[in-house]
Amino acid sequence: MPEGPSIVMLKEAIDSFRGKKILEADGYGKGIDYGRLHGTKIKRFASPVSNFINPQYDG
Repeated sequence: MPEGPSIVMLKEAIDSFRGKKILEADGYGKGIDYGRLHGTKIKRFASPVSNFINPQYDG
């Protein structure tokens, strides 16, 4: 299923964060070690099906 226009526009808007370091990470997701994200670089953003963008990071 192709991405909707709003997902494509969001992906383009946040693409400038690619290669930047994560300075702070917080949230309510279970099983995510937010402390581990600190200082890692974002490699890319992926949008599986119609879900929100999932950042891919070095770590």
